[in-house]
Amino acid sequence: MSLIRFIVINEPDGPSGTFTPLTLNVHTLSFGGDDEKAFIAYKAVPEIYDSGLSLTVVYRRNKDHPNAVENNIIDMDPLTGDKEDAIFYIVKDLLPTIRSQFNPTITRITLETVQGELTATVSEDVEEIRHYLPIPSHLSHVLTVPIDELRKVVGMSVYVHLVTWLGKKFAFKLAADFLEGTVKEITILDKLRASPYIIDLEAIVTDKDNRIRGFLMPYMKACDLGDIFVKARRNEGQADDNGSEPIFD
Repeated sequence: MSLIRFIVINEPDGPSGTFTPLTLNVHTLSFGGDDEKAFIAYKAVPEIYDSGLSLTVVYRRNKDHPNAVENNIIDMDPLTGDKEDAIFYIVKDLLPTIRSQFNPTITRITLETVQGELTATVSEDVEEIRHYLPIPSHLSHVLTVPIDELRKVVGMSVYVHLVTWLGKKFAFKLAADFLEGTVKEITILDKLRASPYIIDLEAIVTDKDNRIRGFLMPYMKACDLGDIFVKARRNEGQADDNGSEPIFD
């Protein structure tokens, strides 16, 4: 789940003492129930990729303090947006004291309740820094699109966004954690380009260093086949799992 909030820092940072609205774009990821991480785009323009600074907020269940703030966040319903709200306001309150420590790569903010007080430790989040891959020679013929020319409309899933490029809508498949897998996926789509049964590869998305950030596909209003099957099962009054009766005769 992703929420976008606009906040105003309590210090003037513009001409004539004006205030600049800053953006926190927060979404959370759980690592097995007792460890969670939130990802934040700070001072970012929501529709522009790589704008602003990247932050992560890490917290785990505190067994020494059952009523700790981090425990309350972990126990919140992930579907309501309450987690994102809680993290947003914590980071907002921390900004005046920690923003001078932000790293140009990715900043990690570790929350922990110590002796009844919530503390924040700031460091570089090395594990989240991705070393994107260059375009291999066998894909050098594929059209490339700089990521800063895309405009994000909405995140359809963690790794698929609806974007616009040159006024047209596309599905942007972001390079996942397994970067070699993205190269393989692009390679397969390119080889099957002539097939009427395979979705087209429109372009490879690159960053300023000409590294692969993902690829563009046509935007399908009906979403992917998984979503279509789930909707069809629900319309037939069936469960979402694979053990359901066939939905087509």
